[in-house]
Amino acid sequence: MRNRYLNRRQLVGSMTFAELPFLVFLLCCTFASGQSTDDWRSVAAAQSFIHDRFDNNCIITVKASKNIHVYAPGQQLDTSDSAAIVQRLHNTTLLLCKYAAAGSTPVSTAGRYAVVTAGNTIDYLTRKDVILYSSLSKWEALRTKFEYGDKQQLPVFVSLGSLDTLQLKHKSPACPWGLKTKHNSLKVIGLLAVFTFNRDLAGLIYIDGDASILDYNVLPTDYTALSQASPDVIATSNWRTPVLANGGVLMFRNSPGSHRVLALWWAYRCLRHDQPGLWRALIEQMPGGKLPGTNHQDLWLPYHSQPVLHHFAHTHDLIRRESGFQTPWKCDGACGWVYRETGCLKEPLEIPGLLLLPPLPVDA
Repeated sequence: MRNRYLNRRQLVGSMTFAELPFLVFLLCCTFASGQSTDDWRSVAAAQSFIHDRFDNNCIITVKASKNIHVYAPGQQLDTSDSAAIVQRLHNTTLLLCKYAAAGSTPVSTAGRYAVVTAGNTIDYLTRKDVILYSSLSKWEALRTKFEYGDKQQLPVFVSLGSLDTLQLKHKSPACPWGLKTKHNSLKVIGLLAVFTFNRDLAGLIYIDGDASILDYNVLPTDYTALSQASPDVIATSNWRTPVLANGGVLMFRNSPGSHRVLALWWAYRCLRHDQPGLWRALIEQMPGGKLPGTNHQDLWLPYHSQPVLHHFAHTHDLIRRESGFQTPWKCDGACGWVYRETGCLKEPLEIPGLLLLPPLPVDA
């Protein structure tokens, strides 16, 4: 079988497993909800926020002048002017815009995976300067998402806007320290909004604004086929500094479980970075709801979340055994030691509900 993986910057295909750079993926599907509807971490609470803050009657197109045009009649927007959009949204409304190719209507969502990206402004998404560690700009990276959707007839969504006042006042039982950046996790609530307003989707792929699609022939099903046990989540690390899962490229199946993970991730936004909230959401869906031998709450104190990968690398075998997981790991020898000591994977690692892929090939 010819395997295809994803790295942090590119959707890559047509390589053998040994040659492949991998991408970050998240495929969340069958986790139990386990929370009451009035819980601040619940899907119901997050969806109530979505219905209050999002306008999904929005179409986004690429004009011949090489800019983005937004049509949102409920906001009286029919413009390519980023400043005008910011002024109209007034930091109180977010847009969920569906892409339409020139002269066409948007692709149907029925039974398909959607490609999703997010940004606070059109100016951010269309910046022309070259991205770090890439040869492309954000504008060129955005175009790859639209072109991929056109080729594969997949719907493409852009979550757009800011909630600065609300975000800067944010406090929660999990984050009494508040947020250090006003854009923290807005992409996350945008992902749940895609599912909330498009119940017939099969799933979605989230790709950061600075990540591009390289191979337009690879399909979402090429990634789900890599597992022997139909995992809920597929993820990978950074391609430089290892972490449990990188939040820059994610894949979700449309299910109550994936909605639960997104609601938790949104609820756990805190301080400057959004990835610790993702890690916490993933761990709380593992058997037992925490990493064995850890004080779960202590892991999420400010600046303490880096040991998450260390603890997981040392306990994943126990999680597998205690859950009766049958799929063997191909890396019980030297490469297993490398993972425990460095967090670098050579072979895919699967536990119930989660498949982790190497971010880069390892020859040792």
